[in-house]
Amino acid sequence: MLVVLAALPTAAAADDLIVRYASGVSADQRERLRGLAGVRAVEALPLDGLEVVSAGVTGAALDAVIAQLRALPGVRYVERDAPIRRHAAPDDPLFGAQYAHGLLGTPLAWDVTTGSPGVTVAVVDSGADLAHPDLRPNLWTNRGERPGNRRDDDRNGYVDDVHGYDFSEHDGTPQDADGHGSHVSGIVAAGGNDGFGVSGTAWRAGLLPLRVLDEEGEGTVSDAVKAYGYALRAGARVVNVSWGGPQFTRAERDMIAGAPDVLFVASAGNEGDDVDRTPLYPCAHDLPNVVCVAATDQQDALASFSNRGARSVDLAAPGVAIASTVPGPGWSLEDGTSMAAPFVSGAAALMLSRAPAASALDLRGALLATVDPLPTLAGATATGGRLNVARAVQAIGATAAGAAGTAPPQRSRAPRDRTRPRVQILSATPRRGLRRVLRRGLRVRVRCSEACALRVELTARHGGRRLVLASGRASRARRGTTTVRLRFSARRRRSLARGRYLRATLRARATDRAGNVGRAARRVRWRR
Repeated sequence: MLVVLAALPTAAAADDLIVRYASGVSADQRERLRGLAGVRAVEALPLDGLEVVSAGVTGAALDAVIAQLRALPGVRYVERDAPIRRHAAPDDPLFGAQYAHGLLGTPLAWDVTTGSPGVTVAVVDSGADLAHPDLRPNLWTNRGERPGNRRDDDRNGYVDDVHGYDFSEHDGTPQDADGHGSHVSGIVAAGGNDGFGVSGTAWRAGLLPLRVLDEEGEGTVSDAVKAYGYALRAGARVVNVSWGGPQFTRAERDMIAGAPDVLFVASAGNEGDDVDRTPLYPCAHDLPNVVCVAATDQQDALASFSNRGARSVDLAAPGVAIASTVPGPGWSLEDGTSMAAPFVSGAAALMLSRAPAASALDLRGALLATVDPLPTLAGATATGGRLNVARAVQAIGATAAGAAGTAPPQRSRAPRDRTRPRVQILSATPRRGLRRVLRRGLRVRVRCSEACALRVELTARHGGRRLVLASGRASRARRGTTTVRLRFSARRRRSLARGRYLRATLRARATDRAGNVGRAARRVRWRR
């Protein structure tokens, strides 16, 4: 299913920071700046002046290092190396077989083109099953040519590998250990008309698997940025990103903005949220070479799990009961916006095979201008429509022939509200004892100054770490008071029941429609 890049613990070091220096700052000057801040270089990222550094500290000490770095002349910005996570697949029944191609008009597009090996689609995900007979014929090969600088080391992935790179394990074999990347890859470009398995959207396009997600579907933005850089050097014209995260990072935005000739296709996420109110990146990056995709079902309705956004989400594509490849080799039906995005990536590959000189702006414009408008998508996406592959291929052909250009719909650029919502924890019930709290859960009343999304956590300190004991959320809380229910897992209940009392802290996080965040905390205590 689809990957949601949530801010969850990952294997990445907790003290890693991404730093970008001003133009003209030399290597010696960077070393001096790192020395002043007490950090060490970890690795360079494939964008001018961008690198990962390690502070060697966490918590308040790390905040102090960030502030010190930001104050140094020659430093453009500093941010934490944000975690990313795949959009988790919902538990919907799996049925159908490749109904999506019929809805999208893909067979009509195949009458014009089935793709070209000269068009490469980078799938930045959990890797791919490199031996799968439906994928192997289309896997990209660098044919011994080094895509990056010869002085770059193996850790950065710029080596003479064969089928891409694994930024999670730091080797040249992006073998899929999760299954997500293989399923996405098959939707983009599984071999077609070969009497075997399933048909991808672009039968003959090149597939470049770049692994940034581990077995748990987690990764970091720095690995994603490195994968983007690898894709650019390999000549990819389309990058599929079926994952996301709630944290905005300038490093990722700068990397995508610095590749205006490459189309980045991102999934919208599976939380049933409004991305305009609760941003998810890279979907929400307001850039002309980013297309964000929601999911529809077999009845052409917005899937129950799919995120939406009249400003941030561009169009939809089928994402329920989608048949594609999985390691084994095998095939399975999966749901998620992760499955919707690769249909758009495959369509873009078909378009480029017909019009190789088309720009990312041309591709985006044709994709958005040729959707099938659907009443069920009105207000859910910027176009109010679902992908039509045949019409998109025809439109890009007309553009290439000079018949007519199609300007992409522009996202609204109204001045952004930067006022943080005011949030207050009013009460936490019940108050009659720890056993009742553990048995019935905890109801917390929270007041927010405006409509917002709320997340409330009950936390405690243990061994120098902050543990989350219970959590709850309200994705569409109105202005005023909202009750959020927190529940304890069975394991946590058993652990806490052995104590005589519980001393903890309630923490509330409110996110308004503009993405501004307000926080509040309150200490609580219960006796047995």
